[in-house]
Amino acid sequence: MSINTVGVYWGDRRETTEACAERMLKFITVSSSCFPFLSNWRSKASSSEKCDLLDVGNVSGVIQLFRDGVQCKDIGGGSIPELGCSVGVVADSTFMPSVSVGVRCGVHSSNKNIGNCVVVKFPTNLGIENLEYFESLLSLMVELWEPDWGAIFSTKNKAFKMRTHGGPFLDLATWVSSDFKFETVLGGGEEHQGWCMGTLYIAACARRH
Repeated sequence: MSINTVGVYWGDRRETTEACAERMLKFITVSSSCFPFLSNWRSKASSSEKCDLLDVGNVSGVIQLFRDGVQCKDIGGGSIPELGCSVGVVADSTFMPSVSVGVRCGVHSSNKNIGNCVVVKFPTNLGIENLEYFESLLSLMVELWEPDWGAIFSTKNKAFKMRTHGGPFLDLATWVSSDFKFETVLGGGEEHQGWCMGTLYIAACARRH
């Protein structure tokens, strides 16, 4: 079993940069204390190789990170509030590449192809094959970000490569909020009703490892 991604996703939700930063601050604080390899978070600008260590006790620093990630117009530089903000951080570890987290928050666009998400990507050499580890991380992400759905998957697997929509798909495990309505059938494995105020679907192949 190869797992390299845990992601949560949700539709339109108008949130301020401060609200997004508060969620992020809770995530990096709790994940640092509960999960190996998820600590010593550093911000990383896409246009620079310079990484700055995030001070989880410095709320204003995390807020500024999100303010810097506000989507802006190509001409004039004015912000585009409906596109929210995007930030990226990496965990400072001995593994290269490091664990990375990408966040898109505050999107409330009429374009339904643009949504909100938090995606954690793991390097293939991390060596964690325990599904329960990733389930615990998914549970934390669900609690802190209140998404519509989330998934544990590998970008190398067929289920990810063959998906035809932006909604829930089942590779290894997928959680769907009880409030989220979708038409896709997620079958072929276990179903756990009531898991984090929703249903957790686990592919049969995932439990054999």
